[in-house]
Amino acid sequence: MREGYVETANGRIWYSVYGEQRQKTPILVVHGGPGFLSMSAGLETLWEDRPVYMYDQLGCGKSDRAATADFYSVENYVAELAAVRQALKLDEVILMGFSWGCVLPSWPATLKAAFSSVNAEVYNSMWGPSEFTIRGKLKDFDLMQRLPEITQPVLLTCGDRDEAGVKTVKDFQLAFPDACMAVIPKAAHFHHLERPEIFTAVIQEFLRGMA
Repeated sequence: MREGYVETANGRIWYSVYGEQRQKTPILVVHGGPGFLSMSAGLETLWEDRPVYMYDQLGCGKSDRAATADFYSVENYVAELAAVRQALKLDEVILMGFSWGCVLPSWPATLKAAFSSVNAEVYNSMWGPSEFTIRGKLKDFDLMQRLPEITQPVLLTCGDRDEAGVKTVKDFQLAFPDACMAVIPKAAHFHHLERPEIFTAVIQEFLRGMA
């Protein structure tokens, strides 16, 4: 594992990379929250054949804190994701979002593929039009309207006991042009930790055949 910092206009963003020497298209993991941090547990098999990058969003983990609370908005976090990709030279990348982190990969238009683990927090923010609150600042957005624009393959996963609700995740699967969905049995929100053997098998099957 190698770690370092990306310098941005708003502060330093911490990142780590596993399996850096692998030749296949890298994965960039976007963590949950807002306010959580990167977690490598449960993802170990993914860097056996491709690089896996993680980063802590500004205000989270080992990254700097924002100068003012006004920074914390969906738009700024989307711009931060783009800045991290540019700094790490991840022009072609598979985006993997967990929880709140599945919102951010739904914005960029240059994905090769995206797959997401979603929960009620994210989907509450996506039932639109709606308002999402980050530290008291309200941002209006309707993510459902953006999903048909994403033509890359998408995988959505959830636990059968996930707070998102299987029906909610299914509704969003149907909003993508090219999406599949996996329900992990006997698991809830952290199903990649609760049932890692099933979760990684599902991910590896999705990635099968991808460069």
